[in-house]
Amino acid sequence: MAVNAAGRNIPNNIPGYGDVLPFRGHTKRLPKGNRFGKKNRATFNTRTDKTLPNLKAAIKASGLQSGMTISFHHHLRNGDYVVNMV
Repeated sequence: MAVNAAGRNIPNNIPGYGDVLPFRGHTKRLPKGNRFGKKNRATFNTRTDKTLPNLKAAIKASGLQSGMTISFHHHLRNGDYVVNMV
């Protein structure tokens, strides 16, 4: 048994899981080295303009069906104008 940062006895091994290290505090065991994710690959769409002439055309193009919900962030520029349109 080991003692963690809170002063509690913690087992050194958990059956079915394996060896464990007790928590010693947030600054006691810091990661070493740098870790990076893989690079993002750029994707290109042949259609560059996604805008549609009006809100009705956008809703139609989205495939909205009965029972679905339309959601948008109304705090964006002209958001109140969009809310009133809906």
